[in-house]
Amino acid sequence: MRARLLPRSISDPNSLSPPPPEMNLDEAIDMGNCLPQNQKFSKRTPKLVPIALTLLLLSTFLLYFPFLGDPLYLFKHYSPQITNPSPSGDYLRTPEVEGSLESKTVIEDSVSKAEDLEIPEVENSLESKTETEDSVSKSEDPEIPEVENFQASKTETENSVSKRKDLKIPEAGKSLESKTETEVSDPKTVETGKSQEFDSRESSRKECDLFSGEWIWDPEGPYYTNDTCVAIQDHQNCLKYQREDLDFLKWKWKPNDCELPKFDASQFLEAVRGKYLAFVGDSIARNHIQSLICLLARVEYPEDLSTSPTSATRLWRYRTYNFSLGIFWTPYLVKTIEEKPNATYPTGVFHLYLDEFNDEWTSEIWKFDYTVISAGQWFFRPCLFYEKNHLVGCQYCRQDVPRLNAVYSYKRAFHTAFKALYSIENYRGITFLRTFSVAHFESGTWNEGGNCLRTRPYAKNETRLEDYNLDMYNTQMEEFRIAESEGKKKGLKFKLMDTTKLMLLRPDGHPSVHWHYKNDGLKGHNDCVHWCLPGPIDTWSEFMFEMIKMEQRR
Repeated sequence: MRARLLPRSISDPNSLSPPPPEMNLDEAIDMGNCLPQNQKFSKRTPKLVPIALTLLLLSTFLLYFPFLGDPLYLFKHYSPQITNPSPSGDYLRTPEVEGSLESKTVIEDSVSKAEDLEIPEVENSLESKTETEDSVSKSEDPEIPEVENFQASKTETENSVSKRKDLKIPEAGKSLESKTETEVSDPKTVETGKSQEFDSRESSRKECDLFSGEWIWDPEGPYYTNDTCVAIQDHQNCLKYQREDLDFLKWKWKPNDCELPKFDASQFLEAVRGKYLAFVGDSIARNHIQSLICLLARVEYPEDLSTSPTSATRLWRYRTYNFSLGIFWTPYLVKTIEEKPNATYPTGVFHLYLDEFNDEWTSEIWKFDYTVISAGQWFFRPCLFYEKNHLVGCQYCRQDVPRLNAVYSYKRAFHTAFKALYSIENYRGITFLRTFSVAHFESGTWNEGGNCLRTRPYAKNETRLEDYNLDMYNTQMEEFRIAESEGKKKGLKFKLMDTTKLMLLRPDGHPSVHWHYKNDGLKGHNDCVHWCLPGPIDTWSEFMFEMIKMEQRR
């Protein structure tokens, strides 16, 4: 009677079904029916001694050559480490990572899942709880320099969108909650298919020079109009006063090595939730804060908490976000006494105490998390300069004292203002220096018929910074570097919002003749100093927001 082996069990591919009850042992070891008819073995009864010797030799052989008994032995013990597949499908070796990866599942695309990859320099990695539909292998996030704290990613969408929450700003000592979402889509960094805190574009922006680039055409136009924002004053309301060439609104700044994101009012307010932001400076600082209020008007109008609409210090509150916005009117940054117009000085004169703090803002600035400081055109007015409470010189004056120029007073005023910021005991804010804002008078000065009637930006190489504009800018940069160094010793950050050269390219952005001011003494003069709203100055808030995000990522 010939034995017939039963088929293999489907549930266990390594098992054989037991022989049927009617089959005895001798019949069960007859393998004849398992082979083709021309390869059948003859049935023989094995001897015990040869079998024992054979088993002994086989076990000895396997002891010294274990890979013969386990076909996967070489793969398990000598295969190179493999990380996740590269975008091209090739596997990448990572010799720097200690500890091997253990493959748990093989899927149709032969993509392995990697776990417990040690990243020594990132303290808190993202933890993914859900896999995307693409079955891309998992690994811990690659090293991201300068980012100290990550929150767990709760889910991964098909587009690998991660949520950023609870980023910390050590300088302010406060946390904030951001509800914005950031796409992770660059294949150069998303090799694992896992959500990351920031995409490659954001990482590149941290290293990118935002202020080197060019103005490019943008047909989308402005974020707001003079109908949608009530914060525009008549002397910057170019649309109200019949400016018809509206192409000046259709240019955006493009950095050379990255993108400057469009301003998002909701994201900005989330980023500054619970914070205080101050502008310290002159009428250009006021121009900037009004631009910001107009940009944020898409989401919320602030409540005016100022004691008077005409007071030198103004404060607004965005109650939904617990965000406070303030401005300190201080065109010279230092202690100043104004002498009203008189017979000697028909336009008035200012007494500047160049080595003394201006208490009106220095006594309050410690409350703020961010400070944007700036100054400029006022330094070209008639001034008397004091140091150690003694008159040391003047500009456009009648006194018999040394004649000093605007660069002299500008340098010392910024030195004193920066010293105030890094000397105030309780100030822990981040300071942004917004650099010198140039004027664009042509065919004369402001009081001699000068105008600015151009309708398009300059090309990159069409003009350059020179003369007093260059001197003022260089002086400001010198003092900023000193403040940056001194601040670092005390754990304070000074950051540069370098807008001078890029705004030099925008002679088309001023009101020129399209403005109105209640002071009849200025009637007939063109304004080539301030900026139209809306206009190129709106880009400053894009820079500011991007710089705030950079600081929060650190």
